[in-house]
Amino acid sequence: MIHDPTTRFARSENPRRLLALALSLVLVVSLVAFGGGFAVAGVDVGFVGTLGGSGRTETYPSGVEVAPDGSIIAADTGGDRVVKYSAGGTQVWSYGSFGANPVGGLDNPRDVGVDSLGNVYIADTGNFRIIKVNSSGVYQDVWTGAPGDPIGSPMGVTVTNDVVYVADAGQKKVRIFDTDGNQTATFGGSGLCVFSAIRDVDVASTGDFYIANYLEHNMLRMSSTGACLGQWGSQGTGQSQFKAPYGVRVATDPTFGESVYVADSNNDRVQVFDLTGAYLGEVGTTGTNTQPGTHTELRRVAVAADGDIWTADLWGWRLQRFDRTGSGWVFAQQINGGPPSLTDSEVFNEVRQLGFAADGSFWAADTVHHRFVHMTSSGTVLGACGKRGWDPGEFNWPESATVDHTTGQLWVTDTKQSRLQVMNSDCSNPQFVGSSGTDLNQFNWPTSVTIRQTDRIAFVADRRNDRIVTYDVATQTPIASYGAKDTGLLDDPRQIALDPTTGNLYIADTKNNRIVELSDTNGSTLTLERNITAGLNNPEGIAIDTNGAIYIADTGNSRIVILNPNGTPDTTITGLYSPSAVSIGPDTRLYISDTHNDRIQTYTTTPTVPVNTVLPVVSGMAEVGEVLSTTDGSWTGTTPITFTYQWQRCDPGCSDITGAESSTYMVTSSDIGASLRAVVTADNGVGPPVDANSAKTSVIPQPPAAPVNTEPPVISETAQVGVELSTTDGTWTGTAPITFTYQWQRCDPGCSDITGAESSTYMVTSSDIGASLTVIVTGTNVAGSSSVTATQTDVVPEPPAAPVNTEPPVISETAQVGVELSTTDGSWTGTLPINFTYQWQRCDP
Repeated sequence: MIHDPTTRFARSENPRRLLALALSLVLVVSLVAFGGGFAVAGVDVGFVGTLGGSGRTETYPSGVEVAPDGSIIAADTGGDRVVKYSAGGTQVWSYGSFGANPVGGLDNPRDVGVDSLGNVYIADTGNFRIIKVNSSGVYQDVWTGAPGDPIGSPMGVTVTNDVVYVADAGQKKVRIFDTDGNQTATFGGSGLCVFSAIRDVDVASTGDFYIANYLEHNMLRMSSTGACLGQWGSQGTGQSQFKAPYGVRVATDPTFGESVYVADSNNDRVQVFDLTGAYLGEVGTTGTNTQPGTHTELRRVAVAADGDIWTADLWGWRLQRFDRTGSGWVFAQQINGGPPSLTDSEVFNEVRQLGFAADGSFWAADTVHHRFVHMTSSGTVLGACGKRGWDPGEFNWPESATVDHTTGQLWVTDTKQSRLQVMNSDCSNPQFVGSSGTDLNQFNWPTSVTIRQTDRIAFVADRRNDRIVTYDVATQTPIASYGAKDTGLLDDPRQIALDPTTGNLYIADTKNNRIVELSDTNGSTLTLERNITAGLNNPEGIAIDTNGAIYIADTGNSRIVILNPNGTPDTTITGLYSPSAVSIGPDTRLYISDTHNDRIQTYTTTPTVPVNTVLPVVSGMAEVGEVLSTTDGSWTGTTPITFTYQWQRCDPGCSDITGAESSTYMVTSSDIGASLRAVVTADNGVGPPVDANSAKTSVIPQPPAAPVNTEPPVISETAQVGVELSTTDGTWTGTAPITFTYQWQRCDPGCSDITGAESSTYMVTSSDIGASLTVIVTGTNVAGSSSVTATQTDVVPEPPAAPVNTEPPVISETAQVGVELSTTDGSWTGTLPINFTYQWQRCDP
């Protein structure tokens, strides 16, 4: 494990930092001293130093309330705390820092309410609860809703007449509590009063409720029983029109009486109405933090007992007071208002993913400040792009950046506006890519973008669509996607890293508590290779070095987990506070975005010599004439690793075979009686080359002998038409078994094959008359084949002819009683000799 024992926090008075320091001190007992290192997957990792630091401004207020004693209570959303100021603007106390612990932990608190005793009720939005502290800022209680009815997303909290009202946007309902946390009632939208991301609620003396209906750009009025009494407003900039109303307060104005005050957020003004919704007046306009009385992004409104208005100007980083006059309101006071810092040591508020340029500098997502900070690898700030807004070059909660090394253009995720932006390296000519939705060219909170420089494919983690989308960088058009909502393939994916060797994707699959590896073909086919689990808790960051070591930002456990390439644990880096991203820079250093410590921690990754983990393996038949091949085996160590080869003959000792220096080797007769092995030598230039020997082959046997005829085959029968001839195989030498085939031939005088005559016997036919016959016997075994021809038979003669009479026999004597008759044989043709027999006959008639 690694630890930086140097002072961690330049501004340790910040409660968040004090908590982080306490966590670090708990861990230091088991950590290695500064300057030490540890081996992991082919690199030595050692702490180098810190880049950046907190550049937080005093406050990022999105909630404000006036306490009974006239003090001001602010929800410092960007600082994850609540601050109490005196009426003159001096800080009295600060409560909370980022975390989930009910005592002292807050996550993105959006609003505050104050009861008659000065107790403060905090809408702890990111932790889905209400926190109660007393007037001195001491924790009292936590509320999470009623049994079976948990709070979803508390966006607004108001206390009127010691009743607590909560605008629960997540559950689309208004919740009503007593000051002890007992939920007494709830109601949702009804009739024309359709809840759409409600942001705040208050109640009038009549019992009627007034609700800021954010996405519908209107105000809702509902009865004490939850019945819809009406709504007013539409999207626009005119009187009684709204752009994302965020806060509402019902209070008594010295001129108008009981009135409804609406923080018209994106119009940067407070509009005042009577209880029926009739327009009475307004105060404020759009401006910058250097222009008193204007707003950069108004969030809430509070009203003092004398009718003065207080506003929470979130991205003006200030609270403002407007005094009530006889004719309206005039600017009177500002608390804070300084912009965030942009220096080498004071810059970040929740730094997230980094994108490296070809020159080794990087762009860091400075999320809460809605900008990207350009820094050298040594931490010198070169500039920044962006601010909070909706136009090109403006962002809402950006989390990731990457650089196209071909053009130098910067690709970034404009996360909460569900789009990417692409701009030149000097931040000029920003262009939108994508829009909000679920189509292939749309996003729902993209949280990571990275470019594979080899083929200029961009990979985007589309967080709330639970998928990865690939883009052609040259055309800025989508190609394909992997994953989809509710499929289980991915759940809330965050950072994407690319394996520098294989080009595979590694994804921090946050809610599945795992790392997913995907292979890819030109961005069109993403295929699951493996899932890696290692006791992770909401991992948000992932990086891979050239040796295949895996670095995981195990965010929920506030540590970096380092795994070997096969996914087995190696070690951890602690002393961090919810790190959300990790990167390997072009300088091979590890960069850790220590998000809630507002800094980047850097570590060396020192090259190491090759180490063999799996021996080379020889494949092929170990026989003369066969080709053997060897694998390289498996190795760790700094890449690239090059390999050379040397084959050796072992009998029994092993010696090099001259010239056998490739990954393949043909076995020769010189190897008979010996075994063979391959020596693979790995070299990466870090140290001396390293050898790894394969296992020896089996002993090379004598090669099989091809068939050789020593006595020819013999045809034993006489060659005559109608006679079946047969042949012997003859006598042969060679490796058994030897099989034989036959081919009979007709010779007159040259010999030619007789079609179909392919057995060891042959029936002589009339076609053979006048020719001699022979047979070719072929012997075949594993080593080959050879043929021999039998001695030819005699010429096949014409077959014998039967007797044919050409002149009949003649009886020469006169046929009389007593006379001896005699006959001639007549004349005959046919094969001689012809034998004759006789038979006399009596004919009547």
